[in-house]
Amino acid sequence: KQFGLHQSQLDTISTTYFCAGVLSWVPGMILDKKGPRFTIVLGGSLMGTALTLYWAICRKIIHIHSTGTVIFFLCLFGVITFFGSACVTGASFATLSRNHPTCSGTAVGVAKGWVGLCGGMYTQIWTGFVGKPDDSARTLDFILMAAALSFGVNLALSPLMSVSTDTVKLTDTLRPHHFQICYGILVLMGV
Repeated sequence: KQFGLHQSQLDTISTTYFCAGVLSWVPGMILDKKGPRFTIVLGGSLMGTALTLYWAICRKIIHIHSTGTVIFFLCLFGVITFFGSACVTGASFATLSRNHPTCSGTAVGVAKGWVGLCGGMYTQIWTGFVGKPDDSARTLDFILMAAALSFGVNLALSPLMSVSTDTVKLTDTLRPHHFQICYGILVLMGV
């Protein structure tokens, strides 16, 4: 609305984001070369930076007068955000699989459930504090909150990201009731 974009231009911005999917193998290479801590910090930093710049353009803190340039940068920052997200999810899921080889599917499933519920929680927290999204520029501040959370949470959790060399010990201590507890927590969170 602020930039007078047509629906086709908005569609371009929203779909270009997914074109980064052709690069989704790159975070795996980074993970294999640099490890999970580096990869998750890189991903969180890319997401936080790209979303902050996206927000600054949308709020007109960064003034761009050409519609074509606005579209280009919003598409670019969407692709960078997607790539950062691929770094974070790749590092998280690969680390779980490597640390829990006998129950990697279950471990990744619990993590995916947690990610999905956290996305819903962010939206509910925003709505609770700010109100329902509308046409005002203030609604765009959700992007800034997402940027801060992307950077802050990933940076804070990065020290926990490591691949154990003692998988036998991890496998022996990881019992089905651990996952039953996690599933129960996820169900309660969903309710």
